[in-house]
Amino acid sequence: LLAVALPVARWDAVPFWEGVTKANSLVLLVCASAALAGTLVVLWRGWFTLAPFAAAAAVAFVLAGWGVVQYPYLILPGERISDLAATATTLRHFLVALSIGAVILVPSLVFLYVTFNGRTEPERDG
Repeated sequence: LLAVALPVARWDAVPFWEGVTKANSLVLLVCASAALAGTLVVLWRGWFTLAPFAAAAAVAFVLAGWGVVQYPYLILPGERISDLAATATTLRHFLVALSIGAVILVPSLVFLYVTFNGRTEPERDG
């Protein structure tokens, strides 16, 4: 999809394309391409335990590249990240709510993991 998106960006999204042609963006683009090639090699060789990590690296490089291309804008060409950021009060309330949610959720997830992680013996007839 990246190979299809780049020519489209060249024709239709000139500000985005100008960001793509910067040196730091090109480095991430090369890293994403290498991670993609590595993912294909891992799958072709049958090393399926490494495949999720290789695929995750490829996706991470693509997302990092997108972030570098867009910076300092969230939406090109006019919405800066600093203009759209939440206020300090909102972030404090969010942190409190996140902490309360974590206190409730984390023990529940641990309980589920412990409950369903044990191995069960197969049923035996009489």
